[in-house]
Amino acid sequence: MKRELLIVFLCVSLTGTVLQGQTLEKGIWCLQQKQFISAKRAFESLLHINPANARALYYLGQSYYALNKLDSADYYFQQGMLADPKEPYNYLGAGKILLNKSDKVNWFKMYEKGRKLSSDPFTYNLEAADACLSATTMNYDLVAKYLDEAQLDSDKDPQLYIGYGNLYLLSKSPGDAINSYQRAIYYDKKCVVAYLKLGEIYTKANYFKDGLNAFNTALEIDSSQIIGYKMRGDMFYNVAKYQEAEKDYTIYMQRSDRTIEEQEKYVFILFFAKDYERAMELIDLLLQSNPELTILYRIKAYIDYETGKYPEGLENLETFFEKHDTSRFIAQDYAYYGRLLIKSNQDSLGTIQLVKALVMDSSKVELYDDLARSYSRQKKFQQSNDAYKKMLVTDPANHQNIFYQIGRNYYFMAEDTLAGYDSLQRISYYNQADSNFKLVTELSPESYVGFIWRGRVHSRLDPETSIGLAKPDYEQALAIIEKGDASKTPKLLIECCRYLAFYYYLEADKLKPTEPEQAQFNMDNSLNYWEKILALDPADTQAKTALENLKAN
Repeated sequence: MKRELLIVFLCVSLTGTVLQGQTLEKGIWCLQQKQFISAKRAFESLLHINPANARALYYLGQSYYALNKLDSADYYFQQGMLADPKEPYNYLGAGKILLNKSDKVNWFKMYEKGRKLSSDPFTYNLEAADACLSATTMNYDLVAKYLDEAQLDSDKDPQLYIGYGNLYLLSKSPGDAINSYQRAIYYDKKCVVAYLKLGEIYTKANYFKDGLNAFNTALEIDSSQIIGYKMRGDMFYNVAKYQEAEKDYTIYMQRSDRTIEEQEKYVFILFFAKDYERAMELIDLLLQSNPELTILYRIKAYIDYETGKYPEGLENLETFFEKHDTSRFIAQDYAYYGRLLIKSNQDSLGTIQLVKALVMDSSKVELYDDLARSYSRQKKFQQSNDAYKKMLVTDPANHQNIFYQIGRNYYFMAEDTLAGYDSLQRISYYNQADSNFKLVTELSPESYVGFIWRGRVHSRLDPETSIGLAKPDYEQALAIIEKGDASKTPKLLIECCRYLAFYYYLEADKLKPTEPEQAQFNMDNSLNYWEKILALDPADTQAKTALENLKAN
């Protein structure tokens, strides 16, 4: 019986030891993956079992240090030294706190205490180098000193070159950093950290292909990691590959601690990836527990605009303007505000906001189209044309449509003068409209649009159809329309035929006394066009009356 109890006791003890080892390894892994909250929890669970676990106290201090809670970090380093004065690493932790206060004298004392206790000087010096590198004060000389000492013990260990690479990276020597990380890979083909660091450097240098290759390799070697997905996701986000960024960040968010800052970033990624539903769900969850995150009202408003919820968008953006720091407003905020106002039938207020956005960021040339259309709806045709003319410079691929819109504006400007007496101004507007529609016909000779509008302009410039100024335009438009699916544009067909029927009637009437044969030819043409109109619209009273009168004569 005693023997059985002893076996059970030994098994429980061994299991507890194994579990503690696994938990320590898990916590260290979380630290390496920058999951500091999870790391802290792992080390706290170890200390719950054994409050005197000096190694767990050291790593708990490291977790607090990474979370920028230096007082708590120092507390646990001190507790570690008290729990086990022979554990060397807590001396490095406490020394790091002293370095942050520029107290190098006592740093050296702490370093020496720990070094004398360490049975592994190589690893101890690497840890010392890392402590100096992570201090808030610059200690590059100390970092190099401890790395050089570690190299004396082992010059083929990849972790040594990771340390040198980190030093060069922070000291703004990316070329040397690349060489060091590549040496780490030389000694360990599966050195994930080195590949991640290379990916980070290449991405910052805008070598995205090399950066992607490095991140891909790291994830192929170890797909269980967390940080690689975040880093690759950040790279995709920076190069506007938002769907790919969403995939990586979704994996990262499922496995990570999900800090508030990371969740904010995820919201932006979801927005740009057009995954509006998931973005809204996350925003609402974040605002429930963190109402101070007023920046999220910005994205809510943007999503509302993109999904056609304009009243809600206005409300959310106005909440954002009210609650958020005014110094952090961006041009896009005013752009969306303007568009939301315009969609809410507040064009005059909306254009003010669009102009404000362009003043803040002149590169947002896409806003000229919104401005031009809104001014046109307000019958501010000259301001609309000013915006369209700027688009001629910024949007060369869209010249045909821009000339068309400018021509329409001039046409309506001329129409607005019909009730007045400024006939010269009216003619000037019609001529400018014609010049722009002519450009449309030259850019798209297979389209009827420019010819139809030239016909309308010319019919206004020749209101009595005395010279048939619009005849060539309507004939060309009619020919193009009849080549295509005429059933889609019956009103335009009728417009062309009505003008031509009336033109040939007037010509027949002119020639009847002197050239009866030509007059009859014109009369037959007129009859033909009136009959086409009736075929298209049997209820057209003007065509019916014209045909009755022509046939009676």
